[in-house]
Amino acid sequence: MEQDTLPTLHAGKPEKLISDALHMLSACALHHVCPGRAKIVVHQLELIADSQNMEPLLRLTCRQLLDSWENTVRRFAQQIEEERALENLH
Repeated sequence: MEQDTLPTLHAGKPEKLISDALHMLSACALHHVCPGRAKIVVHQLELIADSQNMEPLLRLTCRQLLDSWENTVRRFAQQIEEERALENLH
């Protein structure tokens, strides 16, 4: 697909293009993110999801993505807890 055709895919619907981009970026980033950045993403998604100034589609997208990002943050917290428990055994 040529770059010139991208803006016409969602002509008149920039929030749809942004929503699609957020889903694609999250799909990639969830597997290669550090704990600190994952927390920041959760915070940003919460702000957008709760903002009355955002388009409904973007708010819905952020609510949908929040679950995956929160699971990633929980997984990091669990890993850190397990590592600390192992360190205390030695």
